[in-house]
Amino acid sequence: MCYNEAGEKRMKSISHHAIAEIIINKSRFIARVFRITSLDEAMKTITEIRQNEPEASHHCYAYVFGDGGEQQRFDDDHEPSRTAGLPLLSVLQKNELTDVLLVVTRYFGGIKLGAGGLSRAYAQAARTVLQGLELCEKKSWARCDIVVSYAMEKTLSHLLKEHCHIHHTDYSDAIKVHVDIQNEFLPDIQEQLNERTAGKAQIIVHGIERRY
Repeated sequence: MCYNEAGEKRMKSISHHAIAEIIINKSRFIARVFRITSLDEAMKTITEIRQNEPEASHHCYAYVFGDGGEQQRFDDDHEPSRTAGLPLLSVLQKNELTDVLLVVTRYFGGIKLGAGGLSRAYAQAARTVLQGLELCEKKSWARCDIVVSYAMEKTLSHLLKEHCHIHHTDYSDAIKVHVDIQNEFLPDIQEQLNERTAGKAQIIVHGIERRY
């Protein structure tokens, strides 16, 4: 597991929904992956897939969500125990993914694969749907107001060029910038700003949120 400078897990997620299909010994494995943010969203998606494909033999799934990927679950949907859902979850874990639901629908082709064969087939379906999929990292952002004098406008602009998202700037007796700063870079920006303004800059942190 990788961590950033703030000691937070570097969790990633998928940028968009994807679908892929493989055929193994005449059985069709249709893998679908979704970005989710809650258990309700995951279960609603699984229910919709089951309703849309009622003739499928199995709809096995695994999901991981939460800032650190702490919410995890898998389901074999009547395949032999731990031969379907667990391989799916393992693929998500190995890729350090969160806020992801992975569903693999199987249409049985008449040839039994055995426990080992099933595990490999579901894992292969999972890897196939994730292959080449663009990933995005979940980061912590500090919501801040920064107040400086007009003389420090260029200095502040330079400091906020990277790792920041400026919402808007108010101009009155001083310059007040409403900005989001990646949390792991906040201490460095605070230190540099204090050094360059002799401690006269005001930095007000309103909160931290995790997002992509």
